[in-house]
Amino acid sequence: MFSQNASTPDVAGGGPLFLEILKNWKDESDKKIIQSQIVSFYFKLFENLKDNQIIQRSMDIIKQDMFQKFLNGSSEKLDDFKKLIQIPVDDLQIQRKAISELIKVMSDLSPRSNLRKRRRSQNLFRGQRASK
Repeated sequence: MFSQNASTPDVAGGGPLFLEILKNWKDESDKKIIQSQIVSFYFKLFENLKDNQIIQRSMDIIKQDMFQKFLNGSSEKLDDFKKLIQIPVDDLQIQRKAISELIKVMSDLSPRSNLRKRRRSQNLFRGQRASK
């Protein structure tokens, strides 16, 4: 599967895969978005290389480190993350479900929506009437 290692000169051709992209994302919350895509790539890569016994131990150590840093060691988050990267995008039923959930997902991604909910909840807690 691996005919050469990652330190051969041809790996440098075309520039870095992720490092330049990461430099463009400064805001911490925005950076999480791109990091999740990068981590997703690595989990797929690890899955493709799982039968390579030569690098298996190193991959296991790296996976564990990513698990701790990106998912805070939560096995539930890891399970959810794995489920997401396994969803086939070429399946018509999956596509239809995804489209039907799109509006709810978009509203969940909106920081204003979450801020309004938080303010509304705080106002109700203080005994004030929440305004819309």
